[in-house]
Amino acid sequence: MTEEQELQDVIVKCRCGRINDDVPIRAGLVLDLATELTALRERVKDYEDTQRTIMSERCGDEVHCTCVPPLRAEVKRLTVELAALREENERLTKAYQELELLVSQAQPESHWLGEGKTT
Repeated sequence: MTEEQELQDVIVKCRCGRINDDVPIRAGLVLDLATELTALRERVKDYEDTQRTIMSERCGDEVHCTCVPPLRAEVKRLTVELAALREENERLTKAYQELELLVSQAQPESHWLGEGKTT
């Protein structure tokens, strides 16, 4: 089962009120999604910084400089990849938020992901 299928399974169980038995098992999935989301955000920031650096550099003669076509092609490729990463980031953020909300509604007395645990 893929992570996305597992996430959908958890969401269905949350909506049906059957999440209680699976919360400890599925908490790892949520942590994995949070880690992946953080990594994607860092990757997007890196692409944005790289694109900003490339676009701010100026050659002596941009019309005839041999570096311009490859740089422009790379900027175009990175722009497309950045859009895809942003879309994936948005999808993961929404899924994570929905899952977190559903779990908190299913178990209001517990502390989600160990936050505020008392001994």
